[in-house]
Amino acid sequence: MREYYHFYPVCPRCHEPAEPYSSLSRIDENILKCGACNVHFPERINLTDPLKFPRTIEYVRASCGGEEYLKAMPLIWRVDLNFIERQYLAWIQETRGKFLITWPWNRVKFIPILVSEFLLNDRKKKAVVICSGAGTSTDREVLGFPEPWVAFEHLIYLKRNDTFINPGNYMDEIRKADSRRFYFPKVRVTCCVVRDSSTGKKIFEKIYDKPAKKCRNKILKEIYQNYGYGSVRYLQIIYEIPGKKRKSNKCRLINKKGLFDVELIERFQRTCKRRPRYRWEWIWQILLNCRKIGRPSKNIRWNLISAPEDLDKSDFNKRLLFINSDGLNPEDVFNMVNNSGADLVVIDNMDRYIKDKIHGGKLYRSILQFIRNTDIPAVLLFSVDRESRRLYGLPFGNILREKFGVIPHTLDNEYVIERIRKDFQVNESKYSNPFSSKLKEIMDLKRYSEIEYMYI
Repeated sequence: MREYYHFYPVCPRCHEPAEPYSSLSRIDENILKCGACNVHFPERINLTDPLKFPRTIEYVRASCGGEEYLKAMPLIWRVDLNFIERQYLAWIQETRGKFLITWPWNRVKFIPILVSEFLLNDRKKKAVVICSGAGTSTDREVLGFPEPWVAFEHLIYLKRNDTFINPGNYMDEIRKADSRRFYFPKVRVTCCVVRDSSTGKKIFEKIYDKPAKKCRNKILKEIYQNYGYGSVRYLQIIYEIPGKKRKSNKCRLINKKGLFDVELIERFQRTCKRRPRYRWEWIWQILLNCRKIGRPSKNIRWNLISAPEDLDKSDFNKRLLFINSDGLNPEDVFNMVNNSGADLVVIDNMDRYIKDKIHGGKLYRSILQFIRNTDIPAVLLFSVDRESRRLYGLPFGNILREKFGVIPHTLDNEYVIERIRKDFQVNESKYSNPFSSKLKEIMDLKRYSEIEYMYI
């Protein structure tokens, strides 16, 4: 297995949206704000300071033919797969058959690495990934958990059978980057301080990422909602501008019987008080081995199918197809898959098709026909919704196994989960990433309660 890294934007404090529970919003061309912890951080950093990184700059200039990309270097994160994901990467290479996999997590994150490893190991093979519920957002202002094809574009790896330069020899320069002052920029914020109007005691403090005049009304509205209309006595705006004296406006009397005095202090400050939760040697590992880097999205010819008109324009010479099946006719999708010449098909949410079994709709009929008739060597059907798995029961379970030859991989059982837990206790990385699932993300395996029948 290759050593994989990615450069998709991830909060260096709480690791959103890799968890994924929140999203990142773009403040300007290079500054992002985390929706979970409100930290502002740069998407790309400048490593061209000759006083801090002289040896690194010299090496990159000599080995990689220039240093331009050092001016806008993204954070590089290493991908550490969990025990189950590593097993599937080794298993898929020579596997043939149809498999229903009851995945213990509610998302199959490692699919981009699975198909990358499969196709890089054999240049003649092809693969198709059918995604559902992924969306097709092109909004650069909000970055959530990446769609599989977006994650694939942000994936890189170190080529195998190469001797790599150890970044340990550059630890003196790496330590200079590992600091709050170097990484987190000062941004313009408004610090709202609410005090008791009778005692002057601070009640609470909150940071807003807009100028004081733009967030003043919003702050008053929030206080009124929590403490009642007219609860503010005085409101004062204070400006702390670098290089200038502290400037303040006169206190504005709002209600002389108000309970609180509010100060809005506009200043430039770092929104994080700690160092990044990040290993800086990962960037140096890539910089020092820049000639040994591969990028799957550049080495594998691929395409995205996300609209009905894309079905007619599909290029079967591509080795990898991502199909966003939302809004597409399932019969057309599976016809295209059967004609693609694929050696591997991955469906990331089989439950979407099985839920349609209740209505006997197109999705259900199409997936059954595909499973019955396809001659594609390897088909992986991932079930990610535990509540939907009752629909795989009898007689449908027998039909899948006996008539269609589908082999179940029941990974959501207590024995497998216990094995995963033991492995995580030893090998789990503390750095979340969008390509691998962690133990804390696993679904609860609560037993179904016994059903009692009462005669009325």
